Amino acid sequence: MKKLMAVIAAGLLAVSATGGAAAAGFGPTSFDRSVKENFKMPEKTTGQKHGEYLQEETLVIKYSGTISHLYRAKDVSFKKDYSSLGYSIIKFKKASAAQEALAKLSKAKNVQSVSPGVKVKLSSVKTDPKVSKQYFNQLLKLPEAQKLAGKNKVSVAVIDTGLDANHPELKNRIKGSYNAINPINAPKADNHGTHVAGIIAGEKNNGIGGYGINPQADIYSIDIFNRDIYATDYTVAEGILQAIKKKVKVINMSFTSYFSSPIMEAAVEKARKAGIIMVAAAGNEGADSAEFPASYEGVISVGAVDKNKSLTEYSSYGVSTDLVAPGDSIYAPTYGMEKKSTFEVLSGTSMATPMVTGTVSLLLSKHPGLNAAQVEYILKKTATDLGTKGFDTKYGYGMVNPAAALKFNKKEIPSLSVEAWNKDTILKKAKTFSGTKYTSKRVFTKPLDQHWVKKTVKKGETYQINLKESKVFDSKLYVNVYSKDGKKQKTMLIDDVKEGKTEGYYFTAPFDGTLAIGVKDITGNYDVKGSKLSEYELTVNKTVAKADESAEETPIVIGSLPYSTKNKGMHLLGKNGDDDFYQITTGNKPEKIKLEMAAQPGSNVSLQVFADYQEEDDDIDPADTEQEIEEDGDFEEGAGKELILDINSSGIGEAESDVLEAEPNTTYTIQVSNRFESFDEDFFFIVFSDSEEYGGLSSLIQGTIPQNADPYEFKATRISLPADEDGITDIFEFISEEEYWNSPSDDLLIDLLDEMAKPYILTSQQKGYLQSAQDTDWYRFTATKTGIYAFDLGKANHMVDAYQVTDYTEQLTGERLKFLNTIGYNVNSSFTALTNTMYLSIEKGKTYYLNFYTNLLSEKYTEKPYTFKSKFLSAPADKYENNDDYLKIKKLPSMKFQGDFGKNFDTEFFYYQPKTSGAYTMTLDQSAPKTKGLPKDIKRPVDSYMLVYEDKNKNKVLDYKEQESPNLIGLGMGSQYLDKNKSYIIQIAADYFYMPFSLMQYTFEMKLANHKDEDAGSVIKNNVPSKPISMKNTSSGRWEKSGRINIYNQKKADQDWYKVSFKKDFEGQILLQGGKELDGKIEVYQKGKKVASSDRYGQNDTETLPIKLKKGTYYIKITDSYGVASITPYTLKVKQTK
Repeated sequence: MKKLMAVIAAGLLAVSATGGAAAAGFGPTSFDRSVKENFKMPEKTTGQKHGEYLQEETLVIKYSGTISHLYRAKDVSFKKDYSSLGYSIIKFKKASAAQEALAKLSKAKNVQSVSPGVKVKLSSVKTDPKVSKQYFNQLLKLPEAQKLAGKNKVSVAVIDTGLDANHPELKNRIKGSYNAINPINAPKADNHGTHVAGIIAGEKNNGIGGYGINPQADIYSIDIFNRDIYATDYTVAEGILQAIKKKVKVINMSFTSYFSSPIMEAAVEKARKAGIIMVAAAGNEGADSAEFPASYEGVISVGAVDKNKSLTEYSSYGVSTDLVAPGDSIYAPTYGMEKKSTFEVLSGTSMATPMVTGTVSLLLSKHPGLNAAQVEYILKKTATDLGTKGFDTKYGYGMVNPAAALKFNKKEIPSLSVEAWNKDTILKKAKTFSGTKYTSKRVFTKPLDQHWVKKTVKKGETYQINLKESKVFDSKLYVNVYSKDGKKQKTMLIDDVKEGKTEGYYFTAPFDGTLAIGVKDITGNYDVKGSKLSEYELTVNKTVAKADESAEETPIVIGSLPYSTKNKGMHLLGKNGDDDFYQITTGNKPEKIKLEMAAQPGSNVSLQVFADYQEEDDDIDPADTEQEIEEDGDFEEGAGKELILDINSSGIGEAESDVLEAEPNTTYTIQVSNRFESFDEDFFFIVFSDSEEYGGLSSLIQGTIPQNADPYEFKATRISLPADEDGITDIFEFISEEEYWNSPSDDLLIDLLDEMAKPYILTSQQKGYLQSAQDTDWYRFTATKTGIYAFDLGKANHMVDAYQVTDYTEQLTGERLKFLNTIGYNVNSSFTALTNTMYLSIEKGKTYYLNFYTNLLSEKYTEKPYTFKSKFLSAPADKYENNDDYLKIKKLPSMKFQGDFGKNFDTEFFYYQPKTSGAYTMTLDQSAPKTKGLPKDIKRPVDSYMLVYEDKNKNKVLDYKEQESPNLIGLGMGSQYLDKNKSYIIQIAADYFYMPFSLMQYTFEMKLANHKDEDAGSVIKNNVPSKPISMKNTSSGRWEKSGRINIYNQKKADQDWYKVSFKKDFEGQILLQGGKELDGKIEVYQKGKKVASSDRYGQNDTETLPIKLKKGTYYIKITDSYGVASITPYTLKVKQTK
């Protein structure tokens, strides 16, 4: 207290030296000036942190005589005189009363000084020991952002799994919780929700873990999983409704669904109308995909980047992605079923989402009056641009930037209010157009922006409506019609294609009235930065009925090639769709004819090619043919003809093409159609998940065929392609499926490839063509050098698979069999797009095959050539090969050595004869290869493990029976008891995901676990050891000692007791660092009583115990939380911080 009063007195003495209060000229509104002049506070602090530094309702006064007439006694709650100092303290009930009295006192002649009371706080701060593990703190400049935050409370609903309400990082932030599945029960604590909430609001400066984006945010937990793997859409809706009921400001949704749900969408819309800001995960598909609820209007969708600001492999992306945030390897609080409150590293867009949610809460703490549109505007405007300049479909507007967002001047926010469009506003305010043609180009400049135009129409009039979308924004088209009398209306929503393509709708007026056409971004996105990236073009053309140009009986004869219907005015229009027929007859030689049908917006076009029968088949019964025709009404269009090519793979609004390999002297009929004939599971979900407000694709269920009144373009072009490279496609037709599938090996196919596949020389350039969509080209090569090769595929338009011949000897029969194993392909890790480079691990002397075929992802054939060239990159560093066969087992080279997984499906076999019986520890650690410049795809970490077999007959071969009972040592560490009288085979293996090899190096180490117990013979009585281990004082205020948790002795796990003495009071940390196997626990005792403990951090995470102790002697007990013995030594450190 003496020090405190001295500080206050010193400050006040300095103030009084200014010449007294009267000289300052304070007025009723000069509180900030009083603060600034009396306490010399910086301008930036004045008026910002009164609540932190000053007692605004308290005055410190130095005066003579009486002053009671200068304030009202009824306003005073407390008064105390410090006569020895010459000061009095008056505390008022309200700050306003203090300000009023301040104005009067400052003018009184008997008052030497008057100032507000000062708050003091401890200068020491408990630093969070794990901040260094949270790279996102610096990446997002969180310390700076948090200094800019305001004092307003912001409530955030975490709709997720239940979270750990007792976690020290969250217990002061959780203001309520709800179990949406079982409301009478408490939420069930789980790791995911705890991690998400910790990222948002983990407590700061509590000496534990790290901290969250906004440590002052209030969390309302809504459990929609009830510790189950999945939640339902109606439970999500229930959770959102509960958040609305609790009047939260922000909702975090770190979950996704591939399908939309009407009830979930309705709940999101209700929350949006309630003014709640919603943030959701983009998804972890690693693909251009729209997932929900992130893709709903009014929801901020968040993708994940890593510490290098690169989009992670697993992050979904696309037009619905608004922002990205760090989501890879995020260290935050979590919950374990056994350990309870702990910490963990997790990855995913689930982790990126709360980064944005936390930023939203920071922004609202400073500017509580901002609405959802304004918050989203600031976040997008201030985001750190990544990828293509401006908005792009990978990174959205870029990485969230909390500091920049809080620095943004809210006065610069433009008007973001938009018209609430409904029938009345559409009819009243939509722009009117007339005439038979209309074109408009516009951009979206506000969230949820809609543009409407209207036109008077008469019953039966027809119009073709096309919407050409921007390259990076995906728009949807509304087509409504309202009757003159206002009693009838029909609505339609068209959203068939993605960004960069054209939506289309063929409209027929069902009655006299008004046609209204609206355009809106599918997620309500808009051009935040004014770059016109959202520009679209809307065209409306009145059409007239056209006579059917051709029929099956009267096809259009194509006299010569090339042929095109361009400028010929050909249409596909009819009550239930339309077909046009073309006929072409070939000459005396085989021909390749490319058939193309340009995209028709809003229509699903297809091509079918029929060949006239050249000879009658006497075995066919005419009656059977008649029956077949009667049973299948569609067959009559091709009656008497054979369907040889069906081109219909792309869907609505997409082009179709393929190559007809025409025989000589043959007549072909080409049927061009827009009849919808496909119906699959995806279509089912699309149709029945459409909004009830609009018809959407549900019109297809009612039998309506989507059409387009614009002239279509069909082309037939004779193309010249080289002869098929290998002829294998034709040979495949003559291989019996039964013979192939019943074969115990791939010998039949391998023999065929060895005979017919085109030879290839490594590192050479190769070029080839697919003669049709059904064609496949094979290449064969034998390696002359072992290593990793990169195959440059140029701008890949074809799929490529690589195969390796694997020899296998059947142990029971001794039969040697051959198999083709896939060892590579040119598809990305999420299997959503082609890659331009393929990496292969190749061994000298082995035979390999490459197979080129049509891109199955797009299902589009191209006659363009494929090219490839290979390049040697690196040789595997494993010098113990070749030992990847149970017949090729090598002696264990040493108790510690290095290797890699550089071969395909690499596995290593070693035999070992122990010299000493006992428990042996085994570890398998991974490290990056030393060769620089290697692509990350070939040095990915793998899931490695070990298998230990007993070689019972000691023949150094893993026999069939011996394979039945291995001991699995997973997670790269474990132990095994080995008998010196027995022999063993140790297998080192890995599970591969994307590619069947990796140049990641492993380090294998095996040790006999015969370490001496450091405190052997010590007797523990009343928590006092008889033989404690003394800590070594390494420097002033630092003690350190290493040890091991020894092997379990069949009674209890090992525990080590250390002794440390402090000659004066101690404040600092106790740290327990160990190998990846250690999940350490610290307990501190004095005189038999536990005074502190820590079991907060998980495996391979330094246990950290901030502690204050009086001088004296203490005993520190070290154990492993799960009784796991040490494979590597641990280090116990005691560090004084003050």
